[in-house]
Amino acid sequence: MTRLLLVLTALQGCGLSIEDSGEPARVLGPTEAFRAALQTDGNQVRDGLLYFSTFENCCDPDANCLGNNPATPYGTYALPRLPEESVVPDYFEVWGQLPDPDLTRSYRLRPDEALVYIGDSPPSANYLGVHSYLIQRPTGFGGFTGIIGSLGPTLNNNTVGADMAVAPDQIFDQPFVLLTTADLDVEVRVRNMLIASGFDAKHIHNDRIAHDLTVMGLDEGSDTFGHIWRVAVDHDASASQAFRDDPGAVVLRITPNVAQPIQNPHPTPVTMERGTGTHEGQWLQPMGRLRQAILDHNRELAHSQTLVVPSYFPSMECLEDGEFCHADTPDRFNWLTNPFLLDEPGEFVVVFGVNHERTGKATYANFALIEQAHQIGFASVDSRQMVGSASFYLPNEPMVDDLYAYTLSRDCTAHPEPCVEIPSSCPGPPVGVRMRLNMRAYLEIESGTAPHEDEMVKDDVFIFRAP
Repeated sequence: MTRLLLVLTALQGCGLSIEDSGEPARVLGPTEAFRAALQTDGNQVRDGLLYFSTFENCCDPDANCLGNNPATPYGTYALPRLPEESVVPDYFEVWGQLPDPDLTRSYRLRPDEALVYIGDSPPSANYLGVHSYLIQRPTGFGGFTGIIGSLGPTLNNNTVGADMAVAPDQIFDQPFVLLTTADLDVEVRVRNMLIASGFDAKHIHNDRIAHDLTVMGLDEGSDTFGHIWRVAVDHDASASQAFRDDPGAVVLRITPNVAQPIQNPHPTPVTMERGTGTHEGQWLQPMGRLRQAILDHNRELAHSQTLVVPSYFPSMECLEDGEFCHADTPDRFNWLTNPFLLDEPGEFVVVFGVNHERTGKATYANFALIEQAHQIGFASVDSRQMVGSASFYLPNEPMVDDLYAYTLSRDCTAHPEPCVEIPSSCPGPPVGVRMRLNMRAYLEIESGTAPHEDEMVKDDVFIFRAP
Protein backbone atom coordinates (compact mmCIF):
# COMPACT_ATOMS: atom_id res chain seq x y z
CA MET A 1 0.00 0.00 0.00
CA THR A 2 2.83 2.41 0.90
CA ARG A 3 4.46 1.71 -2.46
CA LEU A 4 1.17 2.39 -4.29
CA LEU A 5 0.70 5.70 -2.49
CA LEU A 6 4.22 6.71 -3.40
CA VAL A 7 3.57 5.92 -7.09
CA LEU A 8 0.28 7.82 -7.09
CA THR A 9 1.89 10.80 -5.39
CA ALA A 10 4.67 10.79 -7.97
CA LEU A 11 2.12 10.72 -10.81
CA GLN A 12 0.32 13.67 -9.30
CA GLY A 13 3.60 15.52 -9.10
CA CYS A 14 4.07 14.91 -12.84
CA GLY A 15 0.78 16.62 -13.55
CA LEU A 16 -1.61 13.66 -13.47
CA SER A 17 -4.63 13.70 -11.19
CA ILE A 18 -6.26 10.91 -9.25
CA GLU A 19 -10.02 10.60 -9.20
CA ASP A 20 -11.53 9.67 -5.81
CA SER A 21 -14.89 8.07 -6.50
CA GLY A 22 -14.95 5.29 -3.89
CA GLU A 23 -13.85 2.87 -6.62
CA PRO A 24 -10.28 1.76 -7.40
CA ALA A 25 -8.20 4.88 -8.11
CA ARG A 26 -7.36 5.66 -11.74
CA VAL A 27 -4.93 8.11 -13.30
CA LEU A 28 -6.54 10.94 -15.23
CA GLY A 29 -5.04 12.04 -18.56
CA PRO A 30 -3.69 15.55 -19.02
CA THR A 31 -6.92 16.98 -20.50
CA GLU A 32 -9.08 15.65 -17.66
CA ALA A 33 -6.49 16.78 -15.12
CA PHE A 34 -6.51 20.23 -16.72
CA ARG A 35 -10.31 20.44 -16.52
CA ALA A 36 -10.19 19.45 -12.86
CA ALA A 37 -7.50 22.03 -12.12
CA LEU A 38 -9.52 24.76 -13.83
CA GLN A 39 -12.61 23.94 -11.82
CA THR A 40 -10.63 23.82 -8.58
CA ASP A 41 -9.22 27.23 -9.50
CA GLY A 42 -12.76 28.66 -9.71
CA ASN A 43 -13.61 28.49 -13.41
CA GLN A 44 -16.53 27.32 -15.51
CA VAL A 45 -15.33 25.13 -18.40
CA ARG A 46 -17.52 24.87 -21.50
CA ASP A 47 -16.84 22.74 -24.57
CA GLY A 48 -16.73 23.99 -28.11
CA LEU A 49 -15.15 22.53 -31.24
CA LEU A 50 -12.99 23.24 -34.25
CA TYR A 51 -15.16 23.15 -37.38
CA PHE A 52 -13.87 23.26 -40.95
CA SER A 53 -15.97 25.12 -43.49
CA THR A 54 -17.88 23.30 -46.21
CA PHE A 55 -19.33 26.37 -47.98
CA GLU A 56 -22.56 24.57 -48.86
CA ASN A 57 -24.66 27.68 -48.13
CA CYS A 58 -22.70 30.04 -50.37
CA CYS A 59 -25.14 29.72 -53.28
CA ASP A 60 -28.18 30.63 -51.19
CA PRO A 61 -30.00 33.79 -52.31
CA ASP A 62 -28.27 36.92 -50.98
CA ALA A 63 -25.43 34.83 -49.50
CA ASN A 64 -21.99 36.45 -49.26
CA CYS A 65 -19.16 33.91 -48.96
CA LEU A 66 -16.65 36.67 -48.12
CA GLY A 67 -14.30 35.98 -51.03
CA ASN A 68 -13.06 32.71 -49.55
CA ASN A 69 -9.85 31.11 -50.74
CA PRO A 70 -10.97 27.73 -52.18
CA ALA A 71 -7.49 26.32 -51.50
CA THR A 72 -8.15 26.68 -47.77
CA PRO A 73 -11.27 25.22 -46.09
CA TYR A 74 -11.15 27.54 -43.10
CA GLY A 75 -11.23 26.11 -39.60
CA THR A 76 -13.25 28.14 -37.12
CA TYR A 77 -13.92 27.80 -33.41
CA ALA A 78 -17.56 27.13 -32.55
CA LEU A 79 -18.21 28.05 -28.92
CA PRO A 80 -21.10 28.03 -26.47
CA ARG A 81 -22.36 31.44 -25.42
CA LEU A 82 -22.42 32.45 -21.78
CA PRO A 83 -25.90 32.82 -20.26
CA GLU A 84 -25.43 36.57 -19.92
CA GLU A 85 -23.80 37.05 -23.33
CA SER A 86 -25.68 39.32 -25.72
CA VAL A 87 -26.54 37.26 -28.81
CA VAL A 88 -25.08 38.19 -32.18
CA PRO A 89 -25.74 36.29 -35.43
CA ASP A 90 -23.09 33.80 -36.54
CA TYR A 91 -21.09 35.83 -39.07
CA PHE A 92 -19.75 32.67 -40.73
CA GLU A 93 -23.05 30.84 -41.02
CA VAL A 94 -22.75 30.87 -44.81
CA TRP A 95 -19.58 28.74 -44.57
CA GLY A 96 -21.54 25.70 -43.42
CA GLN A 97 -24.01 24.36 -40.89
CA LEU A 98 -22.56 23.59 -37.46
CA PRO A 99 -23.26 20.12 -36.03
CA ASP A 100 -24.49 21.75 -32.79
CA PRO A 101 -26.98 24.63 -33.20
CA ASP A 102 -26.19 25.88 -29.70
CA LEU A 103 -22.65 26.84 -30.76
CA THR A 104 -21.57 29.95 -32.65
CA ARG A 105 -18.52 31.07 -34.63
CA SER A 106 -19.10 34.71 -33.60
CA TYR A 107 -18.86 35.32 -29.88
CA ARG A 108 -18.17 38.01 -27.34
CA LEU A 109 -15.44 37.50 -24.73
CA ARG A 110 -14.78 38.76 -21.25
CA PRO A 111 -11.20 40.01 -20.89
CA ASP A 112 -10.55 37.49 -18.11
CA GLU A 113 -11.56 34.49 -20.23
CA ALA A 114 -9.28 32.04 -22.01
CA LEU A 115 -9.81 29.71 -24.96
CA VAL A 116 -7.77 26.52 -25.22
CA TYR A 117 -7.49 24.12 -28.17
CA ILE A 118 -6.08 20.71 -27.20
CA GLY A 119 -5.34 18.27 -30.00
CA ASP A 120 -2.87 17.84 -32.82
CA SER A 121 -1.65 20.16 -35.53
CA PRO A 122 -2.98 19.25 -39.00
CA PRO A 123 -1.41 16.57 -41.21
CA SER A 124 1.57 17.62 -43.29
CA ALA A 125 0.98 20.56 -45.61
CA ASN A 126 2.85 23.54 -47.01
CA TYR A 127 1.26 26.09 -44.71
CA LEU A 128 -0.49 26.52 -41.38
CA GLY A 129 -1.79 29.88 -40.19
CA VAL A 130 -3.89 30.43 -37.06
CA HIS A 131 -5.05 33.49 -35.14
CA SER A 132 -7.96 35.16 -33.42
CA TYR A 133 -9.91 37.84 -35.30
CA LEU A 134 -12.06 40.82 -34.46
CA ILE A 135 -15.12 39.94 -36.53
CA GLN A 136 -17.66 42.72 -35.98
CA ARG A 137 -17.91 46.01 -34.14
CA PRO A 138 -21.26 47.38 -32.95
CA THR A 139 -22.35 50.66 -34.54
CA GLY A 140 -25.23 51.46 -32.18
CA PHE A 141 -28.97 50.84 -32.52
CA GLY A 142 -28.33 47.11 -32.85
CA GLY A 143 -26.16 47.41 -35.96
CA PHE A 144 -22.71 46.02 -36.72
CA THR A 145 -19.91 46.74 -39.12
CA GLY A 146 -17.84 43.88 -40.45
CA ILE A 147 -14.11 44.10 -39.63
CA ILE A 148 -12.58 40.58 -39.89
CA GLY A 149 -9.18 41.81 -38.77
CA SER A 150 -6.37 39.62 -37.46
CA LEU A 151 -5.40 40.58 -33.91
CA GLY A 152 -1.69 40.00 -34.24
CA PRO A 153 1.07 38.12 -36.07
CA THR A 154 -0.04 34.78 -37.45
CA LEU A 155 0.85 31.57 -35.65
CA ASN A 156 2.38 29.89 -38.68
CA ASN A 157 5.11 27.45 -39.68
CA ASN A 158 7.79 29.83 -38.42
CA THR A 159 6.34 30.82 -35.05
CA VAL A 160 5.09 27.34 -34.16
CA GLY A 161 8.43 25.85 -35.25
CA ALA A 162 10.27 28.35 -33.04
CA ASP A 163 8.13 27.35 -30.03
CA MET A 164 8.88 23.69 -30.67
CA ALA A 165 12.55 24.24 -31.63
CA VAL A 166 12.02 22.40 -34.94
CA ALA A 167 12.20 23.36 -38.61
CA PRO A 168 9.09 25.08 -40.04
CA ASP A 169 8.15 22.01 -42.08
CA GLN A 170 8.25 19.76 -38.97
CA ILE A 171 5.30 21.32 -37.13
CA PHE A 172 2.61 19.06 -38.57
CA ASP A 173 1.07 15.96 -36.98
CA GLN A 174 2.34 17.10 -33.59
CA PRO A 175 0.66 17.68 -30.21
CA PHE A 176 -0.77 21.18 -30.40
CA VAL A 177 -2.21 23.31 -27.60
CA LEU A 178 -3.34 26.83 -28.48
CA LEU A 179 -3.97 29.29 -25.66
CA THR A 180 -5.94 32.46 -26.44
CA THR A 181 -6.03 35.30 -23.89
CA ALA A 182 -6.24 39.09 -23.64
CA ASP A 183 -4.33 39.32 -20.33
CA LEU A 184 -0.80 38.14 -19.62
CA ASP A 185 -1.69 37.16 -16.03
CA VAL A 186 -4.50 34.92 -17.34
CA GLU A 187 -2.12 33.45 -19.93
CA VAL A 188 0.52 32.62 -17.31
CA ARG A 189 -2.00 31.12 -14.90
CA VAL A 190 -3.65 28.89 -17.51
CA ARG A 191 -0.34 27.93 -19.09
CA ASN A 192 1.02 26.86 -15.71
CA MET A 193 -2.07 24.70 -15.16
CA LEU A 194 -1.56 23.09 -18.56
CA ILE A 195 2.05 22.24 -17.75
CA ALA A 196 1.15 20.99 -14.27
CA SER A 197 -1.49 18.76 -15.87
CA GLY A 198 1.11 17.04 -18.05
CA PHE A 199 1.33 19.09 -21.25
CA ASP A 200 4.77 19.76 -22.69
CA ALA A 201 5.53 23.50 -22.67
CA LYS A 202 7.00 23.39 -26.20
CA HIS A 203 3.60 22.31 -27.57
CA ILE A 204 1.72 25.24 -25.95
CA HIS A 205 1.40 28.21 -28.31
CA ASN A 206 0.16 31.67 -27.33
CA ASP A 207 -2.55 33.50 -29.29
CA ARG A 208 -2.78 37.02 -27.86
CA ILE A 209 -5.67 39.45 -28.29
CA ALA A 210 -4.42 43.04 -28.24
CA HIS A 211 -6.71 44.53 -25.62
CA ASP A 212 -6.29 48.17 -26.65
CA LEU A 213 -7.53 47.35 -30.17
CA THR A 214 -10.73 45.72 -28.94
CA VAL A 215 -13.83 46.32 -26.82
CA MET A 216 -14.19 43.19 -24.72
CA GLY A 217 -17.26 42.25 -22.75
CA LEU A 218 -20.57 40.47 -23.10
CA ASP A 219 -23.01 43.36 -23.64
CA GLU A 220 -24.33 44.82 -26.90
CA GLY A 221 -21.57 47.42 -27.02
CA SER A 222 -18.80 44.84 -27.16
CA ASP A 223 -16.93 43.51 -30.19
CA THR A 224 -17.43 40.00 -31.48
CA PHE A 225 -14.55 37.65 -32.09
CA GLY A 226 -13.74 34.55 -34.10
CA HIS A 227 -10.87 32.20 -34.80
CA ILE A 228 -9.63 31.19 -38.24
CA TRP A 229 -7.32 28.32 -39.16
CA ARG A 230 -5.81 28.14 -42.64
CA VAL A 231 -4.14 24.94 -43.86
CA ALA A 232 -3.00 24.78 -47.47
CA VAL A 233 -1.40 22.42 -49.99
CA ASP A 234 -2.07 19.09 -48.29
CA HIS A 235 0.65 16.46 -48.71
CA ASP A 236 -1.79 13.60 -48.06
CA ALA A 237 -5.27 14.56 -49.23
CA SER A 238 -7.09 11.71 -47.47
CA ALA A 239 -5.35 12.34 -44.12
CA SER A 240 -6.09 16.06 -44.35
CA GLN A 241 -9.74 15.45 -45.19
CA ALA A 242 -10.04 13.07 -42.24
CA PHE A 243 -8.62 15.77 -39.96
CA ARG A 244 -11.08 18.34 -41.28
CA ASP A 245 -13.97 15.94 -40.83
CA ASP A 246 -12.93 15.23 -37.24
CA PRO A 247 -9.92 17.06 -35.76
CA GLY A 248 -10.15 14.79 -32.69
CA ALA A 249 -9.61 17.78 -30.44
CA VAL A 250 -11.32 19.69 -27.66
CA VAL A 251 -11.85 23.45 -27.56
CA LEU A 252 -12.49 24.84 -24.10
CA ARG A 253 -14.02 28.18 -23.12
CA ILE A 254 -12.70 29.01 -19.64
CA THR A 255 -14.60 31.61 -17.61
CA PRO A 256 -13.81 32.59 -14.01
CA ASN A 257 -16.82 32.16 -11.68
CA VAL A 258 -16.18 35.66 -10.41
CA ALA A 259 -15.29 38.22 -13.08
CA GLN A 260 -11.76 39.57 -12.68
CA PRO A 261 -10.62 43.03 -13.85
CA ILE A 262 -7.93 42.94 -16.50
CA GLN A 263 -4.54 43.37 -14.85
CA ASN A 264 -1.87 42.98 -17.50
CA PRO A 265 -3.40 43.42 -20.97
CA HIS A 266 -1.53 42.25 -24.03
CA PRO A 267 -0.26 45.32 -25.93
CA THR A 268 -0.69 46.04 -29.61
CA PRO A 269 1.83 43.76 -31.33
CA VAL A 270 4.69 45.16 -33.36
CA THR A 271 4.14 44.72 -37.09
CA MET A 272 6.75 42.44 -38.62
CA GLU A 273 8.86 43.93 -41.40
CA ARG A 274 8.25 42.51 -44.85
CA GLY A 275 11.08 42.04 -47.27
CA THR A 276 14.41 40.23 -47.21
CA GLY A 277 16.45 42.16 -49.76
CA THR A 278 16.19 39.37 -52.34
CA HIS A 279 14.20 39.98 -55.53
CA GLU A 280 12.70 37.78 -58.22
CA GLY A 281 14.57 39.85 -60.80
CA GLN A 282 16.25 36.83 -62.40
CA TRP A 283 12.79 35.68 -63.51
CA LEU A 284 11.88 38.95 -65.27
CA GLN A 285 13.31 37.91 -68.63
CA PRO A 286 11.74 34.40 -68.59
CA MET A 287 8.45 36.08 -67.63
CA GLY A 288 8.82 38.40 -70.62
CA ARG A 289 9.44 35.45 -72.92
CA LEU A 290 6.34 33.72 -71.54
CA ARG A 291 4.24 36.83 -72.13
CA GLN A 292 5.37 37.03 -75.74
CA ALA A 293 4.81 33.30 -76.32
CA ILE A 294 1.23 33.58 -75.06
CA LEU A 295 0.58 36.52 -77.38
CA ASP A 296 2.18 34.70 -80.33
CA HIS A 297 0.09 31.58 -79.69
CA ASN A 298 -3.10 33.67 -79.79
CA ARG A 299 -2.01 36.15 -82.46
CA GLU A 300 -5.21 35.73 -84.47
CA LEU A 301 -7.32 36.99 -81.56
CA ALA A 302 -7.94 40.40 -80.08
CA HIS A 303 -6.69 40.80 -76.55
CA SER A 304 -6.77 43.20 -73.62
CA GLN A 305 -4.71 43.30 -70.46
CA THR A 306 -6.60 43.22 -67.16
CA LEU A 307 -5.47 45.56 -64.41
CA VAL A 308 -3.77 43.72 -61.53
CA VAL A 309 -3.45 45.73 -58.30
CA PRO A 310 -1.87 44.95 -54.91
CA SER A 311 -4.29 44.17 -52.10
CA TYR A 312 -2.64 44.24 -48.69
CA PHE A 313 -4.44 45.43 -45.57
CA PRO A 314 -2.16 45.70 -42.51
CA SER A 315 -4.50 44.58 -39.76
CA MET A 316 -3.15 46.90 -37.09
CA GLU A 317 -3.94 49.93 -39.25
CA CYS A 318 -7.41 48.91 -40.37
CA LEU A 319 -8.34 47.82 -36.85
CA GLU A 320 -7.30 51.17 -35.45
CA ASP A 321 -9.33 52.93 -38.16
CA GLY A 322 -12.34 50.62 -37.65
CA GLU A 323 -12.33 49.63 -41.32
CA PHE A 324 -13.02 46.33 -43.07
CA CYS A 325 -9.77 44.33 -42.99
CA HIS A 326 -10.75 41.78 -45.67
CA ALA A 327 -9.91 38.82 -43.39
CA ASP A 328 -6.31 39.90 -43.67
CA THR A 329 -3.55 37.74 -42.28
CA PRO A 330 -0.18 39.45 -41.85
CA ASP A 331 1.78 36.72 -43.60
CA ARG A 332 -0.23 36.92 -46.85
CA PHE A 333 0.17 39.23 -49.81
CA ASN A 334 -2.19 39.22 -52.75
CA TRP A 335 -3.00 40.86 -56.03
CA LEU A 336 -6.53 41.35 -57.39
CA THR A 337 -7.77 41.90 -60.91
CA ASN A 338 -10.61 44.15 -61.92
CA PRO A 339 -13.89 42.20 -62.30
CA PHE A 340 -14.41 40.78 -65.79
CA LEU A 341 -16.98 38.82 -67.81
CA LEU A 342 -16.49 35.72 -69.96
CA ASP A 343 -19.75 35.74 -71.90
CA GLU A 344 -18.81 36.02 -75.59
CA PRO A 345 -18.42 32.75 -77.55
CA GLY A 346 -14.79 31.64 -77.56
CA GLU A 347 -13.70 34.29 -75.07
CA PHE A 348 -11.07 33.17 -72.52
CA VAL A 349 -8.48 34.41 -70.04
CA VAL A 350 -4.82 33.47 -69.63
CA VAL A 351 -3.30 34.09 -66.19
CA PHE A 352 0.45 33.65 -65.90
CA GLY A 353 3.34 34.56 -63.68
CA VAL A 354 6.22 33.44 -61.50
CA ASN A 355 5.72 30.54 -59.09
CA HIS A 356 6.56 32.28 -55.81
CA GLU A 357 7.05 29.02 -53.92
CA ARG A 358 9.70 27.94 -56.42
CA THR A 359 11.55 31.26 -56.08
CA GLY A 360 11.54 31.05 -52.26
CA LYS A 361 9.32 34.09 -51.74
CA ALA A 362 6.37 32.08 -50.40
CA THR A 363 5.61 28.86 -48.56
CA TYR A 364 2.77 28.49 -51.02
CA ALA A 365 1.05 30.61 -53.64
CA ASN A 366 -2.13 30.22 -55.63
CA PHE A 367 -4.55 31.99 -57.89
CA ALA A 368 -8.27 31.73 -57.24
CA LEU A 369 -11.40 32.67 -59.15
CA ILE A 370 -14.08 34.53 -57.24
CA GLU A 371 -17.67 34.87 -58.40
CA GLN A 372 -18.82 38.42 -57.72
CA ALA A 373 -22.54 38.01 -56.98
CA HIS A 374 -21.99 35.77 -53.94
CA GLN A 375 -18.26 36.44 -53.41
CA ILE A 376 -17.55 32.71 -53.75
CA GLY A 377 -14.05 31.44 -54.35
CA PHE A 378 -14.90 28.55 -56.66
CA ALA A 379 -11.66 27.34 -58.27
CA SER A 380 -7.94 27.62 -57.60
CA VAL A 381 -4.54 26.35 -58.65
CA ASP A 382 -1.72 26.23 -56.11
CA SER A 383 2.03 26.51 -56.54
CA ARG A 384 2.62 22.73 -56.48
CA GLN A 385 0.10 22.27 -59.30
CA MET A 386 1.61 25.12 -61.32
CA VAL A 387 4.90 23.32 -62.00
CA GLY A 388 5.20 22.47 -65.72
CA SER A 389 2.12 24.43 -66.79
CA ALA A 390 4.11 27.03 -68.77
CA SER A 391 6.00 24.43 -70.82
CA PHE A 392 3.15 24.43 -73.38
CA TYR A 393 4.35 27.89 -74.43
CA LEU A 394 8.09 27.62 -73.64
CA PRO A 395 9.14 23.96 -74.01
CA ASN A 396 12.84 24.85 -74.22
CA GLU A 397 12.98 27.48 -71.46
CA PRO A 398 15.49 26.43 -68.74
CA MET A 399 13.48 28.18 -66.00
CA VAL A 400 10.06 27.11 -67.24
CA ASP A 401 9.15 25.16 -64.07
CA ASP A 402 9.47 28.40 -62.11
CA LEU A 403 6.71 29.93 -64.23
CA TYR A 404 3.05 29.11 -64.68
CA ALA A 405 0.33 29.75 -67.26
CA TYR A 406 -3.32 28.69 -67.22
CA THR A 407 -6.25 29.32 -69.49
CA LEU A 408 -9.63 30.04 -67.92
CA SER A 409 -12.55 29.25 -70.18
CA ARG A 410 -16.22 28.32 -70.18
CA ASP A 411 -15.23 25.39 -72.41
CA CYS A 412 -11.78 23.80 -72.19
CA THR A 413 -12.28 21.34 -75.06
CA ALA A 414 -10.81 23.83 -77.52
CA HIS A 415 -7.71 24.42 -75.37
CA PRO A 416 -4.86 21.86 -75.39
CA GLU A 417 -2.92 24.02 -72.91
CA PRO A 418 -3.52 23.77 -69.12
CA CYS A 419 -7.07 25.00 -68.67
CA VAL A 420 -9.53 25.62 -65.82
CA GLU A 421 -13.15 25.27 -66.91
CA ILE A 422 -15.52 27.86 -65.43
CA PRO A 423 -19.02 26.59 -64.63
CA SER A 424 -22.00 28.68 -65.70
CA SER A 425 -24.00 28.07 -62.54
CA CYS A 426 -23.24 28.62 -58.88
CA PRO A 427 -20.62 28.36 -57.48
CA GLY A 428 -19.35 29.62 -60.84
CA PRO A 429 -20.70 32.84 -62.36
CA PRO A 430 -23.77 32.59 -64.59
CA VAL A 431 -23.69 34.50 -67.86
CA GLY A 432 -23.80 38.20 -67.07
CA VAL A 433 -22.13 37.83 -63.64
CA ARG A 434 -18.61 39.10 -63.26
CA MET A 435 -15.67 37.28 -61.69
CA ARG A 436 -12.19 38.28 -60.61
CA LEU A 437 -8.84 36.69 -59.94
CA ASN A 438 -7.06 36.79 -56.59
CA MET A 439 -3.38 35.81 -56.62
CA ARG A 440 -2.03 35.07 -53.13
CA ALA A 441 1.44 34.43 -51.72
CA TYR A 442 1.76 33.19 -48.13
CA LEU A 443 4.69 33.36 -45.70
CA GLU A 444 8.21 34.04 -46.81
CA ILE A 445 10.09 31.75 -44.43
CA GLU A 446 13.14 34.02 -44.19
CA SER A 447 11.12 37.02 -42.91
CA GLY A 448 8.36 35.08 -41.14
CA THR A 449 5.67 37.26 -42.69
CA ALA A 450 4.24 38.23 -46.08
CA PRO A 451 6.62 38.79 -48.98
CA HIS A 452 7.05 42.41 -50.06
CA GLU A 453 5.48 43.35 -53.37
CA ASP A 454 8.59 45.29 -54.44
CA GLU A 455 10.60 42.06 -54.32
CA MET A 456 8.16 40.05 -56.45
CA VAL A 457 7.31 39.76 -60.13
CA LYS A 458 3.64 40.58 -60.51
CA ASP A 459 1.26 38.07 -62.07
CA ASP A 460 -0.34 39.07 -65.38
CA VAL A 461 -3.72 38.48 -67.05
CA PHE A 462 -4.84 38.70 -70.70
CA ILE A 463 -8.39 38.38 -72.01
CA PHE A 464 -8.64 37.00 -75.56
CA ARG A 465 -11.67 37.24 -77.84
CA ALA A 466 -12.55 37.06 -81.51
CA PRO A 467 -11.34 40.14 -83.45
